[in-house]
Amino acid sequence: MKILITGLPGVGKTTLCLRLYDKLKERYRVGGIISLEIRKGSIREGFKILNLETGEEFPLASKNFRSKFRVGKYGVYVDNVDRASDIIKESLEKNDITIIDEIGPMELLSEKFSKTVLEAFSLDKNIIATIHYRSNHPTVKRLKSKKDVILYTLNVGNRDRIYFEILSKFNI
Repeated sequence: MKILITGLPGVGKTTLCLRLYDKLKERYRVGGIISLEIRKGSIREGFKILNLETGEEFPLASKNFRSKFRVGKYGVYVDNVDRASDIIKESLEKNDITIIDEIGPMELLSEKFSKTVLEAFSLDKNIIATIHYRSNHPTVKRLKSKKDVILYTLNVGNRDRIYFEILSKFNI
């Protein structure tokens, strides 16, 4: 099963992935990555990647990182995105479900990440992934056009319903 979750920024896509992970891991082997904000008080300083299996965290992007790879005011650690690609590949090999939060502009600066995601969605594997609401990236367009992909658009009013609907697809 291939599930893509989209929605406006701040609607709860990452929170949904974490909730799904917590519940699904009770019955399945689940791995993958989550992208989290790095905050100092109320100010967002950057983003980090969380390996769901090991709990290891490493930087994805920072206001203070000088890089030729940038998204807005953030310098992107493309080497770390490549590392996230390896985590996704490992998860696909050994787990029942792989979570990819997220397939976004920072992550897609890595050619390796883009190829890994496209390969993942061509396999007979269970994947739950998040994408940007208005992404026009060729990789995202290809994923959304796949016949076997279920696309959910998350909003404040349907978050709980979608959570339970996805769980039901895994017989929970």
